[in-house]
This record gives sequence, structure tokens and C-alpha cells, in this order.
Amino acid sequence: MPTLDETLAVLRDEGLLRYAHVIDGDYTGRINCLVLVERDGVWSSFFTDERASVVESSTRTYPDFSHALEDFVALMRLTAREQQTLNQIREENELVFQDRRRKGDSPRAAATAEGPQRMTTLQETVATIEAEGLDRFAYVIGDDHAISADALVLTRRDGVWTSFSTNERAGVEETSVRTYEELSDALDDFLRLMRLRADEDALMSRIREKNRHAHETWQASRDDRPGKA
Repeated sequence: MPTLDETLAVLRDEGLLRYAHVIDGDYTGRINCLVLVERDGVWSSFFTDERASVVESSTRTYPDFSHALEDFVALMRLTAREQQTLNQIREENELVFQDRRRKGDSPRAAATAEGPQRMTTLQETVATIEAEGLDRFAYVIGDDHAISADALVLTRRDGVWTSFSTNERAGVEETSVRTYEELSDALDDFLRLMRLRADEDALMSRIREKNRHAHETWQASRDDRPGKA
């Protein structure tokens, strides 16, 4: 059975430490994070969601810390595969968006190619986000984003409307930065990006469910091995 040091070494060697996780620590405020802690005297693992709440359906319990660590590594590997899938989706969507711009589509046309033009004011955008339930995802419109982790941000930088994503440390993901000549273009694209987050979240839920079933099948096969106590 692995020790904590051995587990951390595996995670480090496989490049998995960059994914949000907590082992036997405080997970308060940790968004989209894999957690392993002792609760009520029982070692448990679970995921947190975009609001840092425990996803109860993801909870697993273990007879001891060693078994928990073994499964935690497997879950971190699943998390890495999920993130790679998500990154691929984002890259493909970005390529489509940029291709439309290269072909001469305006930012507004590229952002609203699948629907009518909608957003003309900040108030309309916020109202639409709330009406569609997209406010469950972290976002900021304005300058107050210094401590906003894993958020989509729309703000003015150097006099230019700019959108970007922040990482788990509230740092700007420079590869996600977009700039706009007009506020209406920025609002249309921001709403599109918020909807894309919802689509990504739904996809990741399906992937996690498939991974959960695959992991349970794998775990059952281990338990059924001859000589397994």
C-alpha cells in the first residue's frame, strides 16, 4: 500500500500536481477540486463544483488511508484525461472562432453565428446570464477580478474591452485573452463564452459519469481477484 510521500512522488512524476487537489487539508473555497480528507473518522474522496460545494454523488469512502491514496491516484489520472478532453474542446472552439474572423466575419457575426444579435448593454447581458442559469459559473464584469479564481472576466484594460479566464490562483490565463473594438462585440462574445462553459460542464459531467462506472468496474475486478481478502 502506498504512503503519502510515495503518492505525491507518483503525482509529481506524472505531472498531475498541476490539477486542483487537496490531500488531508482545508478545501474551503476550492473550486473544481479533487479532495481526500477524513470526515467523521472515515477517509473520503470527492469533487467540489464550480461553487466549491461537495459533489455528494462523487463521494467515495475507504477502509484506511492507504486504500484512499491508491484510489486518489487513479482519480487524479481520470481528472487529467478529463482536463485534456476539455482543453481539446476549447482549442477546437477557438479555432472555429478565429477562422470565422479570418474569413471576414465581424466579431459580432462570429459570436452570434448560431443565433440573433442580442446584447447591447451590460444590464441585458447580466439579465440573460441570470435567466439562463449561467451565474452558477464564476464570472466578473468590471474591474473587481483580482481574487476571482476560475472565472470568466470582461473588463477594460488600457481603454480596450477585454475578456479572459482566470486560473485556480486568480491569475490571468494569457492564452484566453480576447480584445474587442466595441462593447456590443465584447458582450456578445462574453455571453457565448459563458454558454460554452455550460456546454463544457455538461460534457464533463457525462465524462465523469462514464469514468465513475469504468472505475467501479475496475475496482470490482480487483476485489474479485483470487486471494483477495
